[in-house]
Amino acid sequence: MNEAIQKALQEDTLVDITPTGRKTGEPRKFEIMLRRHGGKYYIAGQPERKGWYANMVANPEIILYLKQSAQADLPATAHPVLDAATRRELFQAFFGDSEMMDDLEKWIEAAKLIEIRLS
Repeated sequence: MNEAIQKALQEDTLVDITPTGRKTGEPRKFEIMLRRHGGKYYIAGQPERKGWYANMVANPEIILYLKQSAQADLPATAHPVLDAATRRELFQAFFGDSEMMDDLEKWIEAAKLIEIRLS
């Protein structure tokens, strides 16, 4: 992996992800924030939006598209984060001192959280 891609993985915030639809079998590309913690990559979504999450659980092989400071299509796998203590640690790290901390318990309980592991 070249230096520009490594830098983008550490600094860029918006990426595209393409999971495969669990019902249609068709790829579904969408934009999402890439988060980092402890040298790992994560994506998270609001509790109300579930389709993309269900697709990744059913078909964990995805493509992560870098598109800000560097462009690259990176094969990866999606791994749901289910452990409550881990979820708490991650959401606290992601939210910091922002207003989102007001809804921390809701996010821990119901939000969709995926670890992205590059292939």
